Amino acid sequence: MSATPAMPPTAEATLPIGRTFFHPAVDYLLIGGLISVPFIAMVGFDRSLFPLGAASVAIAIMVNYAHFSASTVRLYTRPGLAKSMPFLAWGFPILWAALTIACLVFADLLAHNFWKLYQSWSPYHYAAQTFGICMMYAGRSGVKLGGGARSWLWWVCMLPFAWAFVTGANESGLAWFVDMEALRATPILGTGYDVLGWGLAIASFAVPIAFFFTAGRRMPLIAIVLVATNALWWTFLSYDDAWAWAAIAHSIQYLLIVGVFDARDHVPEGQSRVRRGLVFYALCVLLGILMFVALPVGVAIGFGMEMTVAVQVLAAGVILHHFIVDGFIWRRKRVGVG
Repeated sequence: MSATPAMPPTAEATLPIGRTFFHPAVDYLLIGGLISVPFIAMVGFDRSLFPLGAASVAIAIMVNYAHFSASTVRLYTRPGLAKSMPFLAWGFPILWAALTIACLVFADLLAHNFWKLYQSWSPYHYAAQTFGICMMYAGRSGVKLGGGARSWLWWVCMLPFAWAFVTGANESGLAWFVDMEALRATPILGTGYDVLGWGLAIASFAVPIAFFFTAGRRMPLIAIVLVATNALWWTFLSYDDAWAWAAIAHSIQYLLIVGVFDARDHVPEGQSRVRRGLVFYALCVLLGILMFVALPVGVAIGFGMEMTVAVQVLAAGVILHHFIVDGFIWRRKRVGVG
C-alpha cells in the first residue's frame, strides 16, 4: 500500500482524472466501482447468470465481515482517535451491547424491527459514503466546493437512498411503516407512488449530470463514477440484489480507503506501506469472524436460542454499530484530506 498523504495540488492534480490514492485503474475499478458494472448487468438481466453460490461464504468473510469490522479496528488503532472520542470508544459500545442484548431477550418483539432498521439504513450509509469519498477525491485534486455546491452534492448522493427507501422490499424503508398493498389498492395513491419511484430513479442519474455540468465541473471524473455506480446498484437491481451486491462493492471500496489512511498513520512517508495494509486487513478479517461467526454461535449454544435469530440480531447490531461509528470517525477534520 503505497498511497501518500494529501499534498498541495499540482498541475497534474487538476486534470479531470483527479489525484488518485493508488493508480487510476485501481481507483476507478475498485473504489469507483466500475468493476461491478458487468456483474450488475448480468444479475440485473438474469440472476442465474452470476449466482454467488458457495463463493458467498468466502466473500462474506473476506470482504463484507472485514468491512463492517474495519471502523472498529480503525477507532482503536489510529493514534489518539479513541482518546479524543472517549464516549464513542468506551461508553457507546456498552450501551449498544445492552440494546442488542435486549433485542435477543425480547426477540419476538424487537428482533424483526432491529433487522429492518439495518436494511433501511444500508442505502443511506452507502449514499453518505459516496459523498464522503467524492469529497476526499475533490480535496486531493485541489477542488474546493463552496457551501452551496457541497450541499448540492450531498443531495445528489442521497437520491439513490431516497429511491431505495421509497421502493424498498421486505418491509424495509417505506414499507416498514406503510401498508403497501393498501397503498397500491388506492388508484390515486398507487399511481402517485409509481410516478414517485420512476421520478427518483430518473433523478438519480439526471440530477448528478446537472450538478457536474454546473457546480461540479472541476470535480475529478471519479466522483462522477462513484455517484453513477451507487445509483446503478440501487435502481437497476432488485432491492434484495442491490442489498447484497452493493454491499460487496461498497465493502471493497471501504477497505481500500480505510487501509490507505491506516497505513499513512503508521508508516512514514517514503517507506513501503504494504505490510501495514496487510496487517490492518488481517485484523479486520479476524474481528469480523469473531463478531459474525463465533459470537452468534456462542450465543445460540450458550443461551439455547435459534441460530437464525442469534445471527440476525447480532449481525444487525454489529453493522448498525459500524454505521454509527463510521459516521463519527470519518468527519473531514479527522480524516486529514483536503
